[in-house]
Amino acid sequence: MGNIEMIWDNQVYFTHLKTLDVSHCNQLTKIFTPTIVGNLVKLAKLRISNCKMLTQVINNEGVKEGHAVVFNQLKSMELDGLAWLRCFSLGGYGLIFPLLEDVIVTRCFNMEFFSKGPIQAPKLEKVHVSLATWFWKGNLNFTIQNMYEEMVAFPSLETLYIMALDNIEMIWDSQVAADSFHNIKSLHVHGCNKLVNIVPFCTPGPFGSLDNLVVEECGLLKVVFKLQPSNPLEGHLVACFQLKKLKLFGLPKLKCVWDKELHCQVNFQCLCSISVSRCQSLTSLIPAIIARDLTQLEELTIDECGIVELIEKNGLVPKNVFPKLTSLKLKHLTKLKCIYTRTHALHWSTLKTLEVDGCNKVEIFASKPENEMPLHKWPLFLIEKVRP
Repeated sequence: MGNIEMIWDNQVYFTHLKTLDVSHCNQLTKIFTPTIVGNLVKLAKLRISNCKMLTQVINNEGVKEGHAVVFNQLKSMELDGLAWLRCFSLGGYGLIFPLLEDVIVTRCFNMEFFSKGPIQAPKLEKVHVSLATWFWKGNLNFTIQNMYEEMVAFPSLETLYIMALDNIEMIWDSQVAADSFHNIKSLHVHGCNKLVNIVPFCTPGPFGSLDNLVVEECGLLKVVFKLQPSNPLEGHLVACFQLKKLKLFGLPKLKCVWDKELHCQVNFQCLCSISVSRCQSLTSLIPAIIARDLTQLEELTIDECGIVELIEKNGLVPKNVFPKLTSLKLKHLTKLKCIYTRTHALHWSTLKTLEVDGCNKVEIFASKPENEMPLHKWPLFLIEKVRP
């Protein structure tokens, strides 16, 4: 019944209805009017689930502030998977539940409160958020307002998968990030097509334990590591980020991995593996100021990207940048011209594996002296001539 917009009008009476289960009605924005509730005199069980457009359960038609809507026989209520539900009622009228004892609220993450008006539920003592977990803050309104704030703390969580959430534009706000993910080690984000950034930085260590980040198939993602403009890191020392492995795949709108405002404030010195594939809008990968700190980098793989240069020419890097690099794989980089457009070659004495395929604009080896090389034709490697 995905196209239904209204269950009943005010001329229909269901005086013997005891159970109401409304599910997957994606055009419904409300379930009841106060008049309809007055006719459901025997309703004992109410369940509403997976109605994508539902914003409130009862609207405020026909009832003035100071009046009350009474669910005389309702004992059980479940609200589940209602992505846009803000509240049960926006009206200023009272809600009375004389017999209500069992309330379950799950996956209603935008629910801000239960009702704007006063609530009477004398038998209700808890609100379940799962079979084993419940909350109670003295009354129904305070409980709804506070329970998701308490639920977002995951002190033992080490691995998190976030997949196919097409409606979310932000995974977490700054307060959630700072308080809730101290022990997370591995984060996988896949198919979240409205996300524009992944990790917001607002304090020195919101993701202090994260060592593996995988981001795949997020169609609008523009930047991975983003400094929150409303909460800069001013006044803090440089924060050391513990990330060891970074994999980015299928991000067609990605413009940069590191937000420019973040360059001087976060250190990625633990990174040892970077893999970037199918990021066509990415023209350079690593800012010079970030590259200087990547002293542990061992593996670098780039495939099917719009990369023109690997290291941005916005600063100087030493000749031995990436001193532990053992594997470099560059594939199908049709726009690649150089690794680093500056006046000296880079020395990678530990390199063991080199794969270059489909990079037709770049010269791999050259033997000319550095001072004779034009900047726009800098090769991947300069080799010394062997003298007899």
